[in-house]
Amino acid sequence: MSRFALYGRRKSGKDIWANFNQYGLNPTYADLVRHDITKDCYRPGLTFDAVVCDPPYGIRIPSKRDARIVSERTDAVSHLLSELIKFSFRHLRPGGRLVYWMITTDEYTDNEMLVHPGFLIIANGDQLLTGHLRRRLIVMVKRVSVLS
Repeated sequence: MSRFALYGRRKSGKDIWANFNQYGLNPTYADLVRHDITKDCYRPGLTFDAVVCDPPYGIRIPSKRDARIVSERTDAVSHLLSELIKFSFRHLRPGGRLVYWMITTDEYTDNEMLVHPGFLIIANGDQLLTGHLRRRLIVMVKRVSVLS
């Protein structure tokens, strides 16, 4: 989502707040935060109902000679998603939801999913981007109790 959509500098009805209204949600208690997920700047014990994220992938349409670069960027994205899941586990209330996009290819298998014992995957949707690149919308719910 562009910064214009985040801060409402688009045409009326084309921003994040319009989405809240469309789904009958009260945006009074909602807020948006943009920051580096690898740097947890929140006090311990602070909880959220949901974390919704479209992380930067740093991957454009690759050519065959760019396979090494794509591999390196995919590793970086995996690290970023791992940090997102750990952050969400620390700051989501039990029953809270983590929703994020994950870049994949048309050769995706469920083995590529990052799993955490504190989360249950409840949705895994697919969207074609271009060529062989795809992204998956992942929805996880934080388990009420987790054995450590």
